[in-house]
Amino acid sequence: MRGGGYGGVGDAPGLGNGVGAGFGAAGVGDPTVDAFSNPSATSGYWLTTSAGDVYRFGNAPSVGNAGKGAPVAATMATPSSGGVFVARVDGEVVALGDATHRGDMAGSPLNKPIVGMAVTRSGNGYWLLASDGGVFCFGDAQFHGSLGAARLASPVVGVAS
Repeated sequence: MRGGGYGGVGDAPGLGNGVGAGFGAAGVGDPTVDAFSNPSATSGYWLTTSAGDVYRFGNAPSVGNAGKGAPVAATMATPSSGGVFVARVDGEVVALGDATHRGDMAGSPLNKPIVGMAVTRSGNGYWLLASDGGVFCFGDAQFHGSLGAARLASPVVGVAS
């Protein structure tokens, strides 16, 4: 869709288009870098801009914004749907709503930027993924290996749990 519109695909309904929300068709703001669903609800989702602005659609609750910092790499909802974790490319994690900060890589040297994040089922931990395949664990997230030492033909771009 053009101009920041977000419509349904398959059986997923479109629940808003960002018009008037400060981006997209409203003609202002930073690019949207992540869209994620409200895990405990039947409809609703959040969109996050690279600047850390979090917009809600449908029945997703308002959780606030991540504030100023490095560009956002990924955002994940808590299992309760009452909060979100925002991961920045420099390894900082911002916890919003009922999300609890479990640590991050802010201030630590990274070989490559953070590009993804996954939250544990309990919501008490998360994994950060760097584009070189490095995996960083916090809270109850367990380390199961990484590609950090491997020679990759192209960067890693995402993680799922």
